[in-house]
Amino acid sequence: MRVQVLSLIGAISALAACGSQNSNNNSNLGSGGEANATGGSAAGGGPAAGGSNTGGGASGGAASGGAPGSGGEGPLGSGGGDGTGGAPPKTGFQCPAGSESLTPSLANKTLTAITGVPEIVNNGGFLEGPVWYNGKLYLSQIDFSGPPPSGIILTYTPGGAFAPFLTDVGTNGLAVDGEGRLYATTVLNAGVISFNADDATEPPVDVARMYNGAVFNSPNDLTVRSDGTVYFTDPTHNCGQECAQDPVKGVYRVPPGGAAELITTTQDQPNGIALSPDESVLYVGGTSVTKHPVMADGSVGAGTEFGTGQVSDGLAVDCAGNVYLAQYTLSKLVILSPSGTPLAGEIAVQEPTNLAFGGPDNKTLYVTAFGDNRGKLYSVELEVPGFPY
Repeated sequence: MRVQVLSLIGAISALAACGSQNSNNNSNLGSGGEANATGGSAAGGGPAAGGSNTGGGASGGAASGGAPGSGGEGPLGSGGGDGTGGAPPKTGFQCPAGSESLTPSLANKTLTAITGVPEIVNNGGFLEGPVWYNGKLYLSQIDFSGPPPSGIILTYTPGGAFAPFLTDVGTNGLAVDGEGRLYATTVLNAGVISFNADDATEPPVDVARMYNGAVFNSPNDLTVRSDGTVYFTDPTHNCGQECAQDPVKGVYRVPPGGAAELITTTQDQPNGIALSPDESVLYVGGTSVTKHPVMADGSVGAGTEFGTGQVSDGLAVDCAGNVYLAQYTLSKLVILSPSGTPLAGEIAVQEPTNLAFGGPDNKTLYVTAFGDNRGKLYSVELEVPGFPY
């Protein structure tokens, strides 16, 4: 789960002429790419504002508006994709220059247990949906003593303590955009909602509550594109006998200000979901892992298997485009390259549920798990920075 944020400041032509590097997006700009699109802030950041994303392995991805750029080189493709119109984002994560060329490894890595996780009596407090924002880790703590499941959103400050952020919201997956908007799937109300991550007193806003006249099953995980498009999974894990969309267990897209659209039912029980750094690929975890091409308008093409025989609960993506799998049923963490090839090493951890990058340099991988029937939180330092959910 994650939003990519690129800030391209000033006219593309001026930057290309001076040959300078944009320090806000940490990638080298190629020539070309007219700024043809206008209007609207790109929530959560995105590619070249009003123009094209010109190579350089830049994150932000293809979206509508602007003409395709020419030139620019990088491991994630040359020439870039279509740009998104509007002003550059105000805040958000940016991959450091050169990080797209790094290679991570889990070999000889050890998780560090983070103590002090609040417990729910007779339940353990299932942890999910880690997301890093503004120096803190946000987490869903789910109470399964329902039905339906309820729970709270916690914050964890490294070196400090856990604290409640929002109570009685029943969230699962979490994501944040570049404007500090916290998005969440909620099993309590079977939908997707958003909050102001900087102000817990501000009322939540409904993002998606129904499809074809019925509520969803049990929304699980989500990711948000730089233009504000939300993608989320909807299995039947926690809706018991009241799964309103069953037998459909779908993956949905919600365009900015629009209604939910069913994009695929290829997964038997879709679970984790994440975008590639350039937003050209949507990964979906579950009883298998699939990859789907993302079009310029945010629509999604047919999926194909990603990796061979892989399964996953939550997913995370680093700045080099590698995909991290929390394999709950296999009790381990693994990494797949952008081509789906397993990378060196794996880490054993009992029942991992999700994972996200954070810390001062975004090289700390935080892992939620449910070992010994208790919510657990771990961390491990890695070589490659990654996205905050």
